[in-house]
Parts: sequence; C-alpha cells; structure tokens
Amino acid sequence: MFLRIIMSNFLSYRYEVQFDMFPNFRRQTPAGHIYDGEAPVLKQAAIYGGNGSGKSNLIHAMWFVKSFATLTDFLTMNEITQFQHKLQPDAEKKNIKITVEFKHSGFYYLYDIEISTERVELESLRLSGVGKGRAKLIFERKGLTVKSSNTPNVNMQKAMEKLIQNNPMSSLLSLNRQYPILDSEHASNAIDWFRNGLVIVPLYAKLADIVNLMYQRPDLLDFTKKTFSDINLGIDNIRVDYEQADEYIKNHLQANKAVDIDSLLSNVSSNTGVSAFKNNKPVFDVIFEDGVKKIGEMIVRQEGLNGTVYDMGLSSQSDGTIKLLMLMPVFCDITNKDVTVFVDEINHPIHPLLIKRLVRLFADNTETRGQLIFTTHEIELLDNSFMRNDEVWFTEKNEGSTSLYSLNEFKLHKNISMKNGYLEGRYGGVPLFNRIVDQFDEVQ
Repeated sequence: MFLRIIMSNFLSYRYEVQFDMFPNFRRQTPAGHIYDGEAPVLKQAAIYGGNGSGKSNLIHAMWFVKSFATLTDFLTMNEITQFQHKLQPDAEKKNIKITVEFKHSGFYYLYDIEISTERVELESLRLSGVGKGRAKLIFERKGLTVKSSNTPNVNMQKAMEKLIQNNPMSSLLSLNRQYPILDSEHASNAIDWFRNGLVIVPLYAKLADIVNLMYQRPDLLDFTKKTFSDINLGIDNIRVDYEQADEYIKNHLQANKAVDIDSLLSNVSSNTGVSAFKNNKPVFDVIFEDGVKKIGEMIVRQEGLNGTVYDMGLSSQSDGTIKLLMLMPVFCDITNKDVTVFVDEINHPIHPLLIKRLVRLFADNTETRGQLIFTTHEIELLDNSFMRNDEVWFTEKNEGSTSLYSLNEFKLHKNISMKNGYLEGRYGGVPLFNRIVDQFDEVQ
C-alpha cells in the first residue's frame, strides 16, 4: 500500500514536493474510500494539470524508484542527467532525492535515495514511525559504507562494502536479492513490494502477453467478460483459443500473413512466450506447452445485424477497446489484491463516459483491496459522487518547476461541483493561453 512520495531535482520537480494518499477525516463522503490501518490511506487519486505541467513526471518518479530498487544495472544503462532537473544553474551538480513510504506484509517502510551523476550518495530503508514515533534503521548506505540494524561480523561488513565498491550505481536492495548479505526480512519485504506490489502503466504501454495472461488466469478472463458486459460495448463474450502451431498456420495464415510466424516460432521456448502485434494491436501469442508449440488468439464475440453474433480477432477492435482490454489486469488486481497501480493518462483514448464508468465501478466497490492512482485530463472524472476532494491533485509549472498540490487545500462546500470549479479555473492546474490566441479568436 502506497502512502507518499517526497522528491526534488527530478525532471520538472526542482523543489521538494510531496504527493500522498492521506485522507482528510473531516470529509465523510463518498464513504468507503479509506483503507484503515495504523496509517489510513485513500483508495484512489487523480492528478490533473495542463500539458507539460509535470503530471507524467510523478509517474516517472515512481517508475524510477521501482527500477532502481529492483534492477541492478538500471543506472548503468541510463544517463542520470536525463532525470535531473535541468532548468537551473549547475544542474548536473544537484542530486536527485526521493523518499517513498509504503506498507507491505503488515510493516510500514521509508525508502530514501539520493543519487548524483557519479554514484548513489545515499540509500536507506527504515521502519516508519507513521508519524507517531521515530523511524527505525534497517540499513543505511552512504557512499561506499553501509550500516545495518543487524550488526554483521567483520568479514560480512567487508563483503558488503566490497559489493558496493564494485557496483557504485546499483541499489543495495537489488544487490541483496542476488547476494543475500543483509540478514533482514524487511529488505526482502521492501523489494517484494517494489517488484510485485507496485505496478506502473505508462501512456503507451503494450501488454505483450495479454492473450496468454487471459488463458492462464480464468479469474481475469471472467472479470473482463463481466466488466465489458457492464459497460455495454456490444461484446457478447470473450474467449481464448489455442491450437497447435501447424494447425493454426494451416487455418489462419492467410488472415495474418503480415506477421512473420516462422520467426516467432523460432524464438519461443519453454520459459518464454512470444506475442505478435499488427498495427499496435495484439494478434496472437505463441507458447510452448506440454512439449508442443501452440498459437493462441483472443476471440471477441460481437453483436451484429438482427441480433446475430460474429467472432472477431483483436486486430478488428478499436484502439479504445484495446486500451480497455489492457486495463483489465489493472482493475482486476486492484479490486482483488493489495497492490498499488499508477496509470499515466488513464482515459487515452477511451470515451469519457466509458472511463468514468470503469473508474466508478472501482470507486464504488466496497470490497476493493488495492489503490488506483492516475493522471488525466478527463473532467468527467471530477464527480463528487465517487471522487473525494482529497483524492484530487493538481500540477502547475512556474519558471520551469512543477508544483503539486491537493484540492483538499481549498475550502469547498460539500455541494460545490468539483468539475465546474475546475473549468472556471478556481483551483489552477489548467492550460494557460497567450494573448495571440485570444486575438486570433477575435479575428475569427
């Protein structure tokens, strides 16, 4: 469960900002949006702002921390300068600083990182006092030295510091997963949350194994059928069909002649499946099952003239339907699992009323277990009936630096429409236009 992120000098965030999921207990409605615990948190949040104001950079910050914590070679494969805030003097000398607070397996954690262009200057993991007490050290790494709550013997201490010397740009969390030198269940818990409890969905994400995922998870397929039926897409049923590769080629090669099936078949193994895309849409998956190569398609049964139904492949579906399909694992998991999902531009390219219905299904469900955090421009989601004031955030940019603030900071009557107030510019977070645009409109 995600609590908050504090960051500075990351992309458009020059100064320190905080984004959090802490509720305002003076707000009573909509009910059922708070997960109880030692530190209660909200179930959802929406982030609004003009283009280029820094909304997506918040998602990038969570992706950055997740990648750093879980991938040993992440920083060696990426230039640090591309993540630093560049619109300031001596930008390359300013360190990236990020703190993430989260809950996993019943424990609250604070994970801090500070990174320069040369090395990881600071990395620490602490048990959070959640505002009620001091945080307790699990490990702290400053430069090339490490100290931990479990005092290691001399040889182990030397081994840890040698590991850091050989990998100055790697996180100790990721290194510890390969070389378990930290004798701590908390280190294992923390990296498990970053790997499995935190999901990032970028704007142009392609879920490569969606067909096989639906095949392997009947619960997800059932959830997708139910959701698509609820939002009334004219889809009667969804199924996944797998055939032996030679049979599929014989029956369907002509329909998918633009796909190099031979190349896909040569790349599949018992451990790795392969997905085929056409026009950025998943056509089929190739898997190795029970010693046999198989090709699978997702078949969508749609209603046609006079109530007749037709079987259609994914390549025949609209971009909006494909995006909805890609969101199904997200909504299934946040409904049934304790996971936190960040989605960039959740409405793109989905009709406003459809995405509103989908988010509302999650928001109104009192049995959900996960968190949904998303950026958007969609004003239809600013609906008081399923979105609380403390669940709405805004970004604005001034002199190249992004500020981040909550609607909760404004004193609003409970009956005032969030949507109308936003359109009237009361809260900021809207595009600003130059006078030349106004003059052009006057000419027209």
